[in-house]
Amino acid sequence: MASSSSISKSSITLLLVLLTALFSFSIVFGLSFSKEMLGKNYTMAYWIGVPLILYVISTGIAIINQYAECSSIQINNVMKTSWQIILWTFVGLGVGELIMLRAPVVTLFGLFPPGYPIGLIDIKQIETLRPESKSIAAGYWLFWAILFGQMTINGKTAVCKSFD
Repeated sequence: MASSSSISKSSITLLLVLLTALFSFSIVFGLSFSKEMLGKNYTMAYWIGVPLILYVISTGIAIINQYAECSSIQINNVMKTSWQIILWTFVGLGVGELIMLRAPVVTLFGLFPPGYPIGLIDIKQIETLRPESKSIAAGYWLFWAILFGQMTINGKTAVCKSFD
């Protein structure tokens, strides 16, 4: 049976991972509202800025996780595993760009414009009428990619021996 301190450590770690995933969703959703302000820099902020921000956050969470589990920090282990969040960010953002995978999210959250006829879904028409639906769908897929990626990273950094 696990001790209460190990349960609280894992609860804190899980909470941090969920907050990171929610923050990733918020970044993508927030970027959609600043698209006009960023202009040509939007693509760079989306494909470079988001992964770098999430890398910094992921590294911080991995350090906290390793210290909580091992009572020490082996920065080599953290740095060797945290870069993976960049790959998971690209996976989430890439999947969010696929129109066939955005449509189910739009229907899941009911992001139809007022008066939109129920029936065949024309996702491009919905995204024209409700531009936020694209960012919500991309944020949805990024949320799951970051959740999976950060849990994998936390599992690897919880090992208290060096990877060298």
